[in-house]
Amino acid sequence: MAAAALAVLVGALLVLGPWQSDPALAPAQVIRFNEQDLHQVPAALAAGRPVRIEVYDSTTATAPTKVREIAGRPLTANERRRVARLLEYGQRAAHATMEQLLAKQPPATPLELEQALRFQHMNEAKLRLLEEGKAFVSDSVFQTADGFAYGNNVALDDEGKQIFVHFPIELERFPQVAKSLEMVELLKGLEEEQSNQAWNSKPIEERRTLLEAAERDRKEVQALQKQISELYLAQPKGTDARAVPGIQELQARVSELTQRHRGVPLFYNPRTWDAVAKPKRR
Repeated sequence: MAAAALAVLVGALLVLGPWQSDPALAPAQVIRFNEQDLHQVPAALAAGRPVRIEVYDSTTATAPTKVREIAGRPLTANERRRVARLLEYGQRAAHATMEQLLAKQPPATPLELEQALRFQHMNEAKLRLLEEGKAFVSDSVFQTADGFAYGNNVALDDEGKQIFVHFPIELERFPQVAKSLEMVELLKGLEEEQSNQAWNSKPIEERRTLLEAAERDRKEVQALQKQISELYLAQPKGTDARAVPGIQELQARVSELTQRHRGVPLFYNPRTWDAVAKPKRR
């Protein structure tokens, strides 16, 4: 999967045009747009028209500093049906989760409730976009940017191979999604601030010991997750990998290591061991 996302390209002069391998496509034939016109990318990909995005340092530059070629295609009829079933199952799970949270004792936190609402609203938007034929398949990564929140799902194509399905959720059209995204970020920030204050009040030696142990366990988690992925890929087609004992044991170990350091910050000053705010996405 491509590592770059559309979000990193915003903020410079952009060129958006059809991506073709035909050498006859001269630079002068590429249509120039600014970042406000990136909303045209999802529609092109959903229609199966690959695009090329070029980033220029200035309006007078003759050569781009960055180039992205993005290929996409619409879903087949069978893929749409499979994805629809996944999303419908997701809706039932979302309603069940909300009921559990509302009945939870001690009461669920505002962040837990808002995250459940966010999932529900995004799932509803994805169902609508799927019905309208606006979902598409692509190996590129898309992030929330330029008025869109990209919902993503993993599914199987008609040959049983894994594909990545993207749903370009236009925030102006789906205000509930926009509100939930904003509220989740706000509540995360408040929880992070409170957690950091509690962490920074601990004795410095205690903080250092906990952080060093957490770093060791995170490295083990990364190694275990790699083993899990390899085991998944090694299973015969049609096997429910979740029922494979080796995978269950590894996942249980990952869960144990993850839960062990829930209160330890991911971001901290290595000289003072103080927790610091999570870096803002640019």
